[in-house]
Amino acid sequence: MKINYFKSAYYDDLLTVRTIVETIPKVKFPIKTEIYNEKGELINSGETVLAFYSAITNKPVAAPKFFIDEMMRIFSNDHP
Repeated sequence: MKINYFKSAYYDDLLTVRTIVETIPKVKFPIKTEIYNEKGELINSGETVLAFYSAITNKPVAAPKFFIDEMMRIFSNDHP
């Protein structure tokens, strides 16, 4: 996980959170996040990597088919 703080946010600020998924995950699932204040200024950015693993073996596994299918649908811009 990596976080960069650029400016402060304050109570009652309206913030815009932008979550960026650049690739369809296989085992690792990198996610980037940007937070903007009401003026449109970037106040925070971050990156994290999630992973899929077997609860039985505690080893990494490929992302489930239903998850890949949903990501494909979203990436194809075929979502409401």
